[in-house]
Amino acid sequence: MISKKTIHAIELCVYLAGRRHAGYVTTTELSPQLDLSVSYLENILKALKNHHIVMAMKGPGGGYMIQGDTSLISMWDIASVFEQTFREERSTDE
Repeated sequence: MISKKTIHAIELCVYLAGRRHAGYVTTTELSPQLDLSVSYLENILKALKNHHIVMAMKGPGGGYMIQGDTSLISMWDIASVFEQTFREERSTDE
């Protein structure tokens, strides 16, 4: 079963992909749109940033943005960040 965190991460990435051309989005903007707390979003975004799915910029005008070509990011890529089973399956497939 996929965790709620994984589902929220996928929803977050879909939202960021849709806003890609609008620039960086702050967690304060994301929170009401996704109905998630800022601290919970920051936790998810940190993991996504560490796996190069999103990028971050600090300071005025900063925030988060999906990284790279969105057509190359799959739900599997996002889910494998949060689901141990998926990471294990990916490493044995390579």
